[in-house]
Amino acid sequence: MDHRLDLEAAKPRLDQAVRQQDRFVLGRNGEPSVLILGVEDFIRPTIRPPPWLVAAWEGARDRGVDTAAMHEIDAEVAAVRKPQAG
Repeated sequence: MDHRLDLEAAKPRLDQAVRQQDRFVLGRNGEPSVLILGVEDFIRPTIRPPPWLVAAWEGARDRGVDTAAMHEIDAEVAAVRKPQAG
């Protein structure tokens, strides 16, 4: 679903918009200026995603981490890298 938002109105809600993975057209002075869409929305119509990417999406969805916040992702990466840093 596409949504049209004025840029100033969208700024405080941008995080929410991105998490919902909808498509957004942001405008300035009534004119469209930016299109925000999810990676899947971008990749699917243009090219077929490679099997490793499809597997990563499915694995993330199965583990419930497909909606992880950036701080949660950073914590996961740090936890994996910590034992290797020694």
